[in-house]
Amino acid sequence: MRSDARYKLYFAIQPPPEVADQALGLLQSLRPAERFTAKAMPPARLHVSLNWVGGFGRPPTGIVDKAREVGAAVKVRPFDISFNRIGTWRSGDPPPLVLWGDEGVIGVEALLYKTLHRAMVAPGMAPRRETPLEPHLTLLRDHAVMPEAFIEPITWKVREFVLLQSHYGEGRLDVLARFPLSA
Repeated sequence: MRSDARYKLYFAIQPPPEVADQALGLLQSLRPAERFTAKAMPPARLHVSLNWVGGFGRPPTGIVDKAREVGAAVKVRPFDISFNRIGTWRSGDPPPLVLWGDEGVIGVEALLYKTLHRAMVAPGMAPRRETPLEPHLTLLRDHAVMPEAFIEPITWKVREFVLLQSHYGEGRLDVLARFPLSA
């Protein structure tokens, strides 16, 4: 990624509002036992990252149009996603507290991620080789550490994916396009 990247562009899945509330409610039930002091992600910023498009120093208008075309061409049927674990991942500073899953995330990788990757290769938006993906939902970033724990699954039917643009340092995430899933 470019060191001057102010705009980060990627495809993602966003949970519906009631699922975002459920995930953040789980987080609230942990406090103060885990001693988290950071604020949770706002519900509208919760997402499961999929395919990276790029980092840019200025608004990437041309590549956004190309990414919209790629996203619109992807045909995947709706599928369920389910997260059954919570814990701190030892990456980043501060490290993220995330939800992730076992078999409940197979559709994310096997269906959507791989199909989207193939669609991005043709116009030169991605290398032929896929990078590994571990679908997860970041709830917050904090120096307090929570060991991995199993939770009652947080599940929803994925009916769309989105093209997101984050604005580095602003705490802003814009949805630039929505792509419905269909059989």
